[in-house]
Amino acid sequence: MQEEVIINEGKEFIPVPKRKKSVGKKLRRDVGEAKNEIGNEKSVENKKDELVVTEIINSIRDKLTKCWSIPESIAYKENFNIKINLLLSSQGEIIMADVADSDSYRNNPLFRSIADNAMRAVYKCSPLTGLPTQHHHIWREVTLDFIL
Repeated sequence: MQEEVIINEGKEFIPVPKRKKSVGKKLRRDVGEAKNEIGNEKSVENKKDELVVTEIINSIRDKLTKCWSIPESIAYKENFNIKINLLLSSQGEIIMADVADSDSYRNNPLFRSIADNAMRAVYKCSPLTGLPTQHHHIWREVTLDFIL
């Protein structure tokens, strides 16, 4: 049921319909549903992105595994985790590659030897073919972990 509110304009009384309370509730409910729909769409997009990222990671790992081998002459007792930062072109060519831990690279000859070996593997595998060009924004900058 709509109530009327009367506004006194000089000598005339003008009835103005009062807004139903249910309109405000419906609007809030519609906005909430729209937010949920948008959230669900983003969730689906995020899941698709995660799937794409996983496929890209697996593709790069498979390629580098074929190019990298640790020379038998390297005797290491400790575990090494060598991170190499890459900047890749849309064709998968290496634009830039560097060892992330420059201190260990400078100060530890064994680390340097293994890092150099990993860098050679990266360049040997270049270009990294088969990466989806439409997702270049995802794999343009990559940090690789070579773990011994």
